[in-house]
Amino acid sequence: MRAVGKTTFRRLWRQLVPYVVRTHPLTDLCWECQRNNEALYRSANLPNSVKSAKVLQQQHHLTLVQKERSIYNSMVHDAKLTVAAAGIETLGHDEPCSNDFAMHYSFDFAQQVHFPSSPLQPGTMYFLVPRKCGIFGVCCEALPQQVNHLIDEGMCTSKGLNAVISYVHHFLALGA
Repeated sequence: MRAVGKTTFRRLWRQLVPYVVRTHPLTDLCWECQRNNEALYRSANLPNSVKSAKVLQQQHHLTLVQKERSIYNSMVHDAKLTVAAAGIETLGHDEPCSNDFAMHYSFDFAQQVHFPSSPLQPGTMYFLVPRKCGIFGVCCEALPQQVNHLIDEGMCTSKGLNAVISYVHHFLALGA
């Protein structure tokens, strides 16, 4: 397998799978931020005391988020130092509890990707009836490397607790 540069990869990606896109910044705000921002937008004609209360509420939330982000960044930094000290450069499989250190992983469902359902289907219906593919990613923040589980719509029963535990267990049990 031959490696390609980032520019070539992006060009090929846009050419071959243009329907798979990244989310843009600020499109994934937390529910509290969205709710507070909406309240601020709608407060234009309200008294200044109400506006001030809404601004203070958002400011309090952002201060809390900043503290949480600081703790998160500290944990990731510690994990990076641990990885560097242990000489780990890539994801791999180790026996359970074989290393005496903590690691930091993030995981979540991403947006669904749509792809044509049957390349043998004649005519334009091939493009009109897409299948959905769910994406569940597990990222080792210290490296950073990510493993994505691609879940066909026919195999995904939910995005609930059992599904999340199954994907994370698969990641940890089989190694990356």
